[in-house]
Amino acid sequence: MKLPASTDIFSLNINWGLTYELPNETKPILDAFKPAMKRRNRRSVYRGVETILTSMGYDGRSCLLRSLCEAGQRFKIKEDSLIYHILSIIFRFPLEPLDKREPDTHRIYHYASSLGTDQDNLDQNPDDIHQKCSETFRCPFSLIDLALGYYSQNPYFGLKT
Repeated sequence: MKLPASTDIFSLNINWGLTYELPNETKPILDAFKPAMKRRNRRSVYRGVETILTSMGYDGRSCLLRSLCEAGQRFKIKEDSLIYHILSIIFRFPLEPLDKREPDTHRIYHYASSLGTDQDNLDQNPDDIHQKCSETFRCPFSLIDLALGYYSQNPYFGLKT
């Protein structure tokens, strides 16, 4: 069976590719957009968390920003629990440079996350960072501490009822 004349260019390319090892340092175009896509996916989750906290009477945005700020120090040490890994994935906001076309909410989340991972802050005591995050983003509790069960000793740990 003979290939039609219009396909000769394709068979020529295949032959060259098989005969000579061509450089393959190509990256898909979408690789450049991966951080933005990760931020967009997290933004969807963050909106839901903010909505739930706001419906409970808290400032959902401040509580979420506090958690993003705390995550930089909190998840620096590796642990083997599943909940720890899940929270680490959720609250570690991608800190790659933002594209100018990304929404302002990404810039707000980026600021909060970078505040907790700032080089000047890395030398500080983790408790000092925790204090700084709670003072900067006014929320009466830490979502990360809540999820990890640190408040389980006292069921009324100062939250609104």
